Amino acid sequence: FLCSRQEINISSQLQACFPFTAILKILEKVYNSRLDSFIERCNLLSDNQFGFRNNHSTSHALFDIIEEITNAVDNKKYAIGLFIDLSKAFDTINYDILINKLEHYGIRGVALQWVTSYLKNRKQCVKIGDYQSSCRQIVCGLPQGSILGPKLFNMYINDICKTSQVLKFILFADDTNIFASGDDLQQLCRIVNLELKSVNKWFKQNKLSLNLSKSKMMIFGNCNSNAQEAIQIEGVVIERVH
Repeated sequence: FLCSRQEINISSQLQACFPFTAILKILEKVYNSRLDSFIERCNLLSDNQFGFRNNHSTSHALFDIIEEITNAVDNKKYAIGLFIDLSKAFDTINYDILINKLEHYGIRGVALQWVTSYLKNRKQCVKIGDYQSSCRQIVCGLPQGSILGPKLFNMYINDICKTSQVLKFILFADDTNIFASGDDLQQLCRIVNLELKSVNKWFKQNKLSLNLSKSKMMIFGNCNSNAQEAIQIEGVVIERVH
């Protein structure tokens, strides 16, 4: 789907004229452009993902959130909003899981080999003054500052929306917002807590860590502000804010 072997081997022709980092940036842009085209043509990303996509923005995500809440309030229902914080999401991406997902979405052959080579066998070291540590291989995490990083993260987290048929997901890259509505607040909280078990299982299977202390919950609707209904993940009560 992506590029010919001639394009893949472009670095050997340009290496005499440009530094390797400059060649890598060129190849990243070529890959990113083809990847964007393939994703849009095949409609691979969930409609609930608004981050790092053409014709999508934070404004579109906010409109979707407001519509979800106002529809519930207008129908005299309660709405629960859960705002999830992930701990260093881009830095904990597992390469093998990502590559398997890319292959599942149809990125195969030379294109998959290229992105595998792009991600794996990277090394890093620490330098302070005149002292430098030995190099260690990077085993997870997307390259910082790369234009491909956000796109690859979108593909990695894309299937979270399939973990529940009840919850509404609104995503902006690693910003994960979850909504649900119902007539009875106590019953709604029970349903959300039950559904969150599947969501939490997905995070564990994909080696993403929840920062529960920074995750928040809001209740929308004409309810008692002192209501004691709680949303929990693994026994940790998510702080309710107003």
